[in-house]
Amino acid sequence: MAELTNVQLRENFNLKDMNSQGVYSGPFDESALDYLLENFQKIKDFYINAARSNNAVVTYLS
Repeated sequence: MAELTNVQLRENFNLKDMNSQGVYSGPFDESALDYLLENFQKIKDFYINAARSNNAVVTYLS
C-alpha cells in the first residue's frame, strides 16, 4: 500500500466500471474520486505509522 500513489489510484479509477459492478456504497459520481483519494491517504498514513511504531492493525470488514 505504501508504494501506491495517488496518481496510480487516479489512473485506475473507473466510474463506469465501479457503477456497473455495483461496488459497495455506489452509485459513484465525479466527487467519489476526491473522497477516495483523501481517505486513502489517511488510511495509508495510519498503516505506515503503525508499522514504523512496530504496532499491528486488526481490520474487520463485513
